[in-house]
Amino acid sequence: MSKLKPIRYRLLEAFRGRLFTLSDAYQEISDYSRPTVRARVYENLGIVFKRISRGIYMTAGEGGEALLMEGNGRDLGFLEDASVDAIVTDHPWLDPKANKGGNRNFAQYAAFSYQQSDFDKKARVLKSGHFLVEFIPTESATNFDYLYAIKKMAKKSGFRYYAKVSWEKLGFAANTGLTVKNTEDILFFTLGKRMSLRPDAKKDKADPQIKHFMAGAAGMLPTAFKVAPPPKNPSSIF
Repeated sequence: MSKLKPIRYRLLEAFRGRLFTLSDAYQEISDYSRPTVRARVYENLGIVFKRISRGIYMTAGEGGEALLMEGNGRDLGFLEDASVDAIVTDHPWLDPKANKGGNRNFAQYAAFSYQQSDFDKKARVLKSGHFLVEFIPTESATNFDYLYAIKKMAKKSGFRYYAKVSWEKLGFAANTGLTVKNTEDILFFTLGKRMSLRPDAKKDKADPQIKHFMAGAAGMLPTAFKVAPPPKNPSSIF
């Protein structure tokens, strides 16, 4: 009876919301030959299935589902060109002097400094006109050269500087220098010319089948984000 249902639907039911390999597919559809199963996967790429990386697939078009992958965020080789709608990142910036206070080390993790290749990779996978959002430390005597270098590297990769907005961490304060540090800055870049984001009500009314947008973004961003940081133990919020 299982052969009455197309292979693609059987695979969709078996692997909905999770990754699978061709070996997994062969095992699930054991009543067909491997070349047949492989052919059904390949011919439905971009329709029912999506290739995540070499030999790894997932079901596509599942509204409301998200894929969480653990790995090196600097390795974007598994993503296709111009396939990402937005990039939001908060890299563990390397600032040995600022991350220490007396005998205390405030950075209990591996830190690094961006290289030009990091922005080249982001530019490759991001869609034209879309946003790259970078969380960075507030400017200080120990990092101002690096923060300037970030902007120069982004520009060289084709990004345009859009805006900088401060994040004021409500209920948090870390007195690690000349001032109490409870803020970070958030840089907004666009890959090339920014996409239109302002709803065009006039065109929507004339053609309600399509959402229309126009240039201009008045009030799109606040003067500052005033939001408490998430707890160190995420389970405490549930």
